[in-house]
Amino acid sequence: MRACDGKPASTRENVRNTFREHAASAKRSNVFYIEWLMRRGKRQLYYLQNADKVSKL
Repeated sequence: MRACDGKPASTRENVRNTFREHAASAKRSNVFYIEWLMRRGKRQLYYLQNADKVSKL
């Protein structure tokens, strides 16, 4: 959530809404789904942090 602080307001709102949707839909007993969300979140965080580097090329 902190990684999107320097991004535009629409991006921040989208990140927050997506996080809340997935957090509400994940059951604690569904370990595979939670692990998948964690891997997906790490990839999205990487892209979010490096978006400015890619756009400068």
